[in-house]
Amino acid sequence: GLAVVQTDYASTNIAILGLDGSTSSGSILSSGSEGVKLNAPLGGDVVLPSALDADELVLIDRYPNAVLTFLDLASGRVRGQLDVGTGFASNPQDYLALSANVALVSRYDLNPDPDAVLEERGDDVLIVDPENLSVTGVVELEAVRAPAPFLTRPARLAFVRERVLVTLAGYDGRFQDAAPARLAWLDEEARRAVSSVEIEGMKNCAGLAVSPSGAEIALSCSGLVDGSDEADPSDSGIVVFSVEETDEAAPRLLEKARFWAADFARGPFSFSLSYASEGTLIVGTYGAVEGPDAGRPDRVFSLEIADGTVHDWLESKEDPFTLGEIRCVTACDVCFVADAGRGDVARFTSIRSAAPSVERWTIDETIGLPPRQVGHL
Repeated sequence: GLAVVQTDYASTNIAILGLDGSTSSGSILSSGSEGVKLNAPLGGDVVLPSALDADELVLIDRYPNAVLTFLDLASGRVRGQLDVGTGFASNPQDYLALSANVALVSRYDLNPDPDAVLEERGDDVLIVDPENLSVTGVVELEAVRAPAPFLTRPARLAFVRERVLVTLAGYDGRFQDAAPARLAWLDEEARRAVSSVEIEGMKNCAGLAVSPSGAEIALSCSGLVDGSDEADPSDSGIVVFSVEETDEAAPRLLEKARFWAADFARGPFSFSLSYASEGTLIVGTYGAVEGPDAGRPDRVFSLEIADGTVHDWLESKEDPFTLGEIRCVTACDVCFVADAGRGDVARFTSIRSAAPSVERWTIDETIGLPPRQVGHL
């Protein structure tokens, strides 16, 4: 199935769809749910983990709440909630379950209290026990921390070749500049970072996709906020790596292809991308409201890794920043894109062709919240 986050950034609704378009639940949980005892009601900045479970849905309430909500899909009931703010607005970005008792949470922001204890410092990867809903530790990141004045800014998490990979965006505290982005491997027990790769020339890299075989990964870099209005930002792009096994603690990432946003003149790449097949990525670019390229739409298009060929799939209807998460299910030859501007989810079939077929799903018009994120269950 498909989980869909609908939000106007003030309130949120969660819907569950079948891959055929059927609605399992138009509102399995929302900010206004009655009869649900939530210590922290859903806010307006709720996202889904990169990797979803078919039995339990974990909702990440990012800023300022910093709360995980665990929702049993069979019963539709909330099993519990876990505060991962530990006393401040930690802005959690992603959640990755490794076992029944171990999961990781990437936390983007730093605690302003310099004397905070280790579990309360932020700018880290927190270790939690999802069964008992408790914080159990922090991943040791000292070996891969960005130099001052930059923060490490852990973002997306992925399980690759039996190991954990995390993106490090490297923004400073004011979001004015960023260190070159990096990818870091965590050890088998996910207790410490063992190696990292710097992506020279790219900044603010947070989108991460794993190929169907696990043989390669793709990283999406949006560049600095100051350049987001430009059609050809200098520090945004897509980098594809092959994953090579070694005798060392982590695999080796070898750069296979690099695509600069400036070469496409469509604006910076978005935080979302997905593999349609081993050789094809589905990627997005952000539009612009102001600046010399004002009026530029969001775009979603296919990108052939071998030669950089692109085929346009979708443009935003009117306003930019309305095309959301891209999620492909390669086994079913289908991709989904959340389209807040049109108020529906675009479903693409025959995704390996240059011109895939598209149909549109409207979830529940009575709810009135636009869909912004989708995830495959």
